Amino acid sequence: MTDRIPKFTFIVPVRNESARIDRCLASIRAQDYPYDRVEIIVPDQGSTDDTREKARSYAAIVTENPAQRAIFSMPAAFRQAGGELICVMAADNVVRPSFARRMAEPFTDPSVRFAFAHVTDDRSDYALTTRYFNRFTDPFNQFMYGAACNSREFHKVYAPLHATPNFTLYRFPPERPPLLAIAQGAVIRAPFSMPDGYEDDVGCVFDMIATGAVMACVDAPLVDHYTTTGLVDLLRKFQPRIAKNFKPASSLRWRDRYVPPERRRRRSLWPFYAISIVPPTGVALWRALRDREPLWLYHPIIGFAFAWITAIEACKNIGDALELLFNRATATGETSKE
Repeated sequence: MTDRIPKFTFIVPVRNESARIDRCLASIRAQDYPYDRVEIIVPDQGSTDDTREKARSYAAIVTENPAQRAIFSMPAAFRQAGGELICVMAADNVVRPSFARRMAEPFTDPSVRFAFAHVTDDRSDYALTTRYFNRFTDPFNQFMYGAACNSREFHKVYAPLHATPNFTLYRFPPERPPLLAIAQGAVIRAPFSMPDGYEDDVGCVFDMIATGAVMACVDAPLVDHYTTTGLVDLLRKFQPRIAKNFKPASSLRWRDRYVPPERRRRRSLWPFYAISIVPPTGVALWRALRDREPLWLYHPIIGFAFAWITAIEACKNIGDALELLFNRATATGETSKE
């Protein structure tokens, strides 16, 4: 990275996002960063509303994404990106005005390849479910990864390479990677490529970790993520995702190549933990007191709701569910023998 101001490319995949695209793109254009050093690419998945027109009103480059999945638009968008730094974000994200400036800072170190910031969890317009997800992530990944899925707690499980007042550098162990995705405002140093047909925006981070990449955690809440509008909306949003996880071609199965055996074992135990009520309630009370975080009290409610959806979808897809359980056990056993 040179001393000049690096150019940013923001990639925002969309499909019928008329209700949210203004808030998202307006936040990008409101950066305290030179306007001509910010580029926006909007891969569109066949919107039938006025999403495209709204995107163009923010001087965004609108491209076609016929594959109908946001992740499949990424390879072409990365090839098209003209920025030295590339940020991928969903349309339900909003970035703070200082985002580009703060996120560019770690890249003055030429060894840094990837940077991420905290997601806010205390906005007054957030639903309680959104506050919970933004603070702790979903209960499934929380149970599976522990502190390794929460950037605010990475220092508890990983030793930093270097720390400054504004960011912390890590080189995460490939055998025990954290859960990081590129689609919540992460920034990647260009050039960056992704193979066509790539299934998962978490797997590409695991790939970078496997190469020994240095990654920066910008210690500030710079991304507002409007995950859900409430518990009913949460269940409606995650039900199809959970259903897809039982399918052989799901990103969950695809991601298994990176997941160590002990985490797969915890994943297999999660439905029993969540539906049992008593252990999650005990964990919630303990963490609420220990961390002085009342938001933990919502943990058993969301966990039980997820377990209930999982049980329903497993019954609908009993063959795939049994195959997934068998594959988990086999993969775990084979890996343990190596």
